[in-house]
Amino acid sequence: LTAFVPLVKATEYLGVVAFDQAPFLIARLSLATEGHKNQIIKRLQHSVVPTGKGNLPAALNFVGTELSKLDVKKKQIILITDNKISPEHTEALKELARSNSIPIALIEKASFSNVAFMRPLIEKHGSYHHVTKGSILPALKKELLHFRSK
Repeated sequence: LTAFVPLVKATEYLGVVAFDQAPFLIARLSLATEGHKNQIIKRLQHSVVPTGKGNLPAALNFVGTELSKLDVKKKQIILITDNKISPEHTEALKELARSNSIPIALIEKASFSNVAFMRPLIEKHGSYHHVTKGSILPALKKELLHFRSK
């Protein structure tokens, strides 16, 4: 993720929320100035310690609230997870996308795929990438280019 942050333009907004048992704010949503991007990279390198007990609905509600405050034409959530997405988490994702008209790009880095649960989200509310090996950076770049082309 730290390799993705420099790709965001200074005219774009960027915020980062990690989620575990509760949402953990890495950086508030703000214009992606060099100072803001450097702060995000430092916090990502030193603050995120996953425990595998993710509370996805709470994190999504937090992000949805933050994004609803922003008055811009285009918004997108990029959700990166290394955990199996449960049916109730899928519903939370779909509800967030429906209620805020915010597309969600889900990048799942796991040895298993959960496409059956995610297919409705993929088709109606965003996109889905399943990465089994290597970096998630190609999927992040693809989403950034797609976002800019809208």
